[in-house]
Amino acid sequence: MEIQFDISHVESYRQSLCQTADCILQEEIPTQLRKIEDILQGQKLKSNYQQVARQYSIESIAEFKEKLEEIAEKQRDQQADMEKALEMLFGKPKANNKEEEKAGGLSASVSKNNSKINLHGSRKRSSTGVVLESAKSNVSVELKISDSAKNLATKKASQKLLEGAGNEEEEGGEEEEAVEVPDIETNEPVLNLFAELKPLILQLSDTCVNLRNWIVLLIPKAEDGNNFGVEVQEQCLVKLIEVEKQMGQILEEHAAYHLERSTIISKLMSNGEILDYSQYIYDADERQCRKLQDIAHSLRSSYNTVYHTLTNNYEKITAPRGQGNSHIHLY
Repeated sequence: MEIQFDISHVESYRQSLCQTADCILQEEIPTQLRKIEDILQGQKLKSNYQQVARQYSIESIAEFKEKLEEIAEKQRDQQADMEKALEMLFGKPKANNKEEEKAGGLSASVSKNNSKINLHGSRKRSSTGVVLESAKSNVSVELKISDSAKNLATKKASQKLLEGAGNEEEEGGEEEEAVEVPDIETNEPVLNLFAELKPLILQLSDTCVNLRNWIVLLIPKAEDGNNFGVEVQEQCLVKLIEVEKQMGQILEEHAAYHLERSTIISKLMSNGEILDYSQYIYDADERQCRKLQDIAHSLRSSYNTVYHTLTNNYEKITAPRGQGNSHIHLY
């Protein structure tokens, strides 16, 4: 019993691909090659453009460090205001003599219900308050300062400072100004160059997919002998797959560049004194710019390779066994 297959939809798709392939070879690839030629003649493909990318990186990193220094200075001022507020609220301890003053001695008294505890010793600061230790015994008293007390002290100290300067503060106190985290932009020259090349990269990748599907549907059924045209089709498929992988690799490598750059910048935020991080950003941006310039030249080569491979073998691709489909044995 002979099995019948409905391949009408396959034939329709093949006809559509044939029209698409002809349009690609006659119009699309020549147009893309002209665009690449214009890009190669532009300023972004000159060797001095690499120095432009490097200089942009140097200036942006310098501005970034300056913002970080401003934030650090603001935080130091806030810390000083906090210490001054605590000193105004709880008072500053006085030393009994010069020796105790040099040694950081402390004289304090705590009274409750007509009973007193006198301590003459040293003072230690902890993360939660002040620890008073006696020099003559093992008795120590820790004065813990809660967060609410600290906030109250800060507000009272701010009120006193403003009143002394002749300024009135609104009821309820002022909210602390949020610290703006500085941001550093990506390298603009590198980004602009990639923005011009990316459409060409994506277009070539799509072109390879369409041409590959077109050739696959033109492969005849397997028979003994007269397979030279089929081998040509297979070689063209290999070339198209190779170019398609190259385009995908270019996109992945550029994404990896941004990821690597962001990792170094995050380290630069916490370790700005390490100059190697800044130097690495300068070199990475210049290297990526040079790499994109090389990619522009390789794009022209890839387009030409696809175009000449398919146009030179167009007859073998469309009719791998000849128009008459006759068997020609090579042995």
